[in-house]
Amino acid sequence: MGAGQHNFPVYPQLGTLTDRNTSRRTLGCDIAYVHLLRGFAYWAVVLGAFSRRAIGWAVSMHIDTK
Repeated sequence: MGAGQHNFPVYPQLGTLTDRNTSRRTLGCDIAYVHLLRGFAYWAVVLGAFSRRAIGWAVSMHIDTK
């Protein structure tokens, strides 16, 4: 398969960062990792798209949904 071709479901975009008239709260998220002596620490943050404020965050030694 070429780039962008996969068998996973594709969902419609609920809002764009430039669409301030959306009736839903638009959120963004990011995951970063920091290399430590014993492995990696993973940092996940959820941001408000328009305020750019952190809504929530978590740090873990494992990249999983817990």
